[in-house]
Amino acid sequence: MKAFVVPRPDVVPDAALARALQDHVEADIAPYKYPCALEFRTELPKTLSGKNQSFGLRITAKASAGPEGRAHDTTRRACLTRRLRRA
Repeated sequence: MKAFVVPRPDVVPDAALARALQDHVEADIAPYKYPCALEFRTELPKTLSGKNQSFGLRITAKASAGPEGRAHDTTRRACLTRRLRRA
């Protein structure tokens, strides 16, 4: 699973912030919601009514993935393997 994060203006997005967010999700939220990858953005695409446009995020993620179709391996096994290596 890939998470798109819009940090507050006073927060600098870096690897430490990504790790802290992943640790928070792993500790406080359900394990199946653990994000294997994080992408920091300045804003999320919105519909005319102001709701988040999830299909817009999927389209941009696929466009940036390249010819293989995936920029990173988000399979459940790969995600769990990375989590076990970090521990």
